[in-house]
Amino acid sequence: MRSSVSIVCCLLIAACARVPSDIEEQAQTPAPPPPPIHALPEIVEPLAPLADLLGEAPTCSADVQIRGPVVSIFPGQTVCLSFELESGYLVPHATPEPYADSVVLRRHESAGGAEPRMAVFNPFALPIKYRAGMRVPDEPRYLATSSCSVIPGGVSSELWWHEIEEIVVANFHFLEDPEAMICN
Repeated sequence: MRSSVSIVCCLLIAACARVPSDIEEQAQTPAPPPPPIHALPEIVEPLAPLADLLGEAPTCSADVQIRGPVVSIFPGQTVCLSFELESGYLVPHATPEPYADSVVLRRHESAGGAEPRMAVFNPFALPIKYRAGMRVPDEPRYLATSSCSVIPGGVSSELWWHEIEEIVVANFHFLEDPEAMICN
C-alpha cells in the first residue's frame, strides 16, 4: 500500500514538474496544437458598439511589441491585431486602428494599478481562443494564467487581484466546437 502511494506521488510530482510556466516557451510548443485552417472566418457585426463592449472607443497603441507569436500588452494599452495565415496558423500583426477584422485587446487598471483587467473583442464568426501569461513584480519569469474563449462579435473580460507589469498572449486559434468555450 505504501509503495503504491509513493508511486502515485512520484507520478504527480513528475507531471507537475513538466508543466511549463513560461508563456514564451508555451507559445513555441503548444499542446495540442490548434488544427491548421485554410481561410479566416467571416467577419460578424459586433453585438454592441465597440465603445460599449470595451468601456470606451478603442484607440490602438502605436508601440505594440510582437515577438513571433507572442503579443505584449502593458498597462493602459489597447492592442489592435489583424491576422495572416502562414502554413495554416494565425500570425498576429498590429494595426493602427480597429479595422472590421481586428481583434482588440484593451488593458486597464483601477486607481494605483490595482485590479488589472483585459477585455478582448472578437470580430470573427467563430469563437477565438488564445494562451495567456503575465509578468508580475519581483518575478523574472512569465507565469501562465487562464484565458477565456471569446464569442463571435463579443468580448471576454479577465480580471486579476494583483499588480501585473505585462500580459502576453499567443497561439490565437478558432474553436469549431461550441463545447470548447471555456476559461482555462
